[in-house]
Amino acid sequence: MTNEGKILKMLETLTNDVAGIKSDVAELKRGQQRIETRIKNELVDKVRALFDAREVQGDINTKILDKLEDIEINTNYTAAKVSRLKQVVK
Repeated sequence: MTNEGKILKMLETLTNDVAGIKSDVAELKRGQQRIETRIKNELVDKVRALFDAREVQGDINTKILDKLEDIEINTNYTAAKVSRLKQVVK
């Protein structure tokens, strides 16, 4: 085989390799896009769920604090009434 033949054979092999690499890169890009889309969709749903849960928990915490405030008011009222009754009984 002459040098020209060897060079042509090497160029043909190189061309085939480049085409294969381009195909592989295109396949990797498609795979990456699928992964990015899946992650994006899953994360959006999970972040929404976390946000909703945080909102619900915030509402529950507010209700609990309101009830505790009512209990504190009632306790103070009851303590004052008991104190007055003790003074009357003495």
